[in-house]
Amino acid sequence: MKCKVFLSGLFILIFLNSSVLATKHFVMNGDDSGIYSLRNKIELANPGDTIYFAPGVDRITLTSSELLIQKSLYIKGNINKTVIQRSSDDGTPSFRIFHFINSGEVHLVNLDIYNGLAPLAAGYYPQHGGGICINDTNSHIYIKNCLVHYNSAASGIDNFMGPSGYAGGCGGGIYNAGFLHIQNSKICNNKGGSGGSHSLPKNDAPFDCFSYSGGSGGAIFSTHELVMLDCYLYDNMAGTGGICYDFYGPNPSNGGHGGAVYVSSGNAIISNCLIYNNKSGYAYNSGTGTNLPIYCANTGSGAGILNNSNLFIVNSTIIDNSVPFSAYNYYGDIHYCNGRGPGIYGTAISTTLIRNCILFRNSFLQETQHFNDIFAIDSLTMQLQNSLAGVINWHDTSTNNFINVNPSFIDSSDYHLAFNSPCINAGDPDTTGLPMYDLEGNFRVIENRVDMGAYEFQGFSTDGSAYVPENILIFPNPFHDRFTIFIPENLRSEVTHVAVHTLTGRIVFETPFNNRNADQEIELPSSLPKGIYLLVIRNTKACTIQKIIKL
Repeated sequence: MKCKVFLSGLFILIFLNSSVLATKHFVMNGDDSGIYSLRNKIELANPGDTIYFAPGVDRITLTSSELLIQKSLYIKGNINKTVIQRSSDDGTPSFRIFHFINSGEVHLVNLDIYNGLAPLAAGYYPQHGGGICINDTNSHIYIKNCLVHYNSAASGIDNFMGPSGYAGGCGGGIYNAGFLHIQNSKICNNKGGSGGSHSLPKNDAPFDCFSYSGGSGGAIFSTHELVMLDCYLYDNMAGTGGICYDFYGPNPSNGGHGGAVYVSSGNAIISNCLIYNNKSGYAYNSGTGTNLPIYCANTGSGAGILNNSNLFIVNSTIIDNSVPFSAYNYYGDIHYCNGRGPGIYGTAISTTLIRNCILFRNSFLQETQHFNDIFAIDSLTMQLQNSLAGVINWHDTSTNNFINVNPSFIDSSDYHLAFNSPCINAGDPDTTGLPMYDLEGNFRVIENRVDMGAYEFQGFSTDGSAYVPENILIFPNPFHDRFTIFIPENLRSEVTHVAVHTLTGRIVFETPFNNRNADQEIELPSSLPKGIYLLVIRNTKACTIQKIIKL
């Protein structure tokens, strides 16, 4: 009995002590500093504490300096995301939003991290990480349901009195030298720092200009461990190369690499992600006759992803990323100066495994646009498994990939799979280790086999039956050779296509939906065997699937 009482008391004591240690703090205003501000609460909190925001405190405007965190914390914004921004007023100094040094485990949830600008001040990683800088391997940062946007790494100084331009900073959105886990977040419109412009002494070699390239990793630059799940990365850009001037004239530096992600070292996993409309860094090349660059500086490589280490990408869609146009004119001859791998670029020392992914329409933006979705310096370093790629630069020996095949999206800007996409049920039959849900939170595996890309086609329910909407009717059903589709008048203008599939997905009949004033009558070939089929009715954004029976 005494033992039981002692254990019960010990449990209560531990519980009470844990409650005391894990204090809840509430931010009561949007000020930069002072009592009840976010900065004040970070300073007062003990390791393991949680910081919340009072109702109505939806925006924190920083005016003085970054938020330095050197302890374990849980910072949770309001349900609609609490904005933490650097002030856009004139005279606001340059600083990041968050800087983590030896912090331990920190969780950032429901935050909008906006308008950070990495400083040029001396110190460790002085120019990197416009929104977030993770300084060391003692920092484990978990980012969930956040928006990281319009942040920039620092640009090099323009100095035309000597060689002090400096390269642009890396990681426009996030610089990671620790353990970084990002889930269900958007990272967009971030930019690597531009290289500085400067002059060189008369006798210096022009190749010194390479030291002043644009910063890499428009959204994320990672040097240690990175995991991304259910994320959107779009409209990010690596830094622009600087220009140095020597005895021969202007000589540009290379643009930054990795428009969205640069994996410099360590390991990275990217799962259920959509990476689109990112650009590698631009390089200024111009000149005619004798007024021209002494060499051709290149735009950055890997507009979507540049991998220099170990990278595993699964069930992600990488599309519409681009290497900017760059060229110079040498006595009337145009010389293109572009990087490589607009989709994914793998260096000679990297290892890249791509599984159940779609890489398509990643391009070089020049006078004659052409595509290159994957580029590998050494073909042995790049593995493509059960994936679709538009254009690759190495010989792919696998029989499970689709090469130079259109993935058939809903439209040019909607990357969901259309009902006739070859990517449906074309992923790896082994679904071990795949997440339960796709990028939108729908069930990841339908009909016992995963699709390629970030979105799982949802035409079928989890038990394999068809989804039957209440407002679209088929009569008669069962039928002999013909039936009529009754579509409500308000939906007729949206329907574009009708097709009949076997239960295995093979199309046996299809026709455009042209009749906008009456219901559509469908007559199937009399030679079509009796049985159960799937009627697919396609509209401008999705499709409806209904089971039909031919007698």
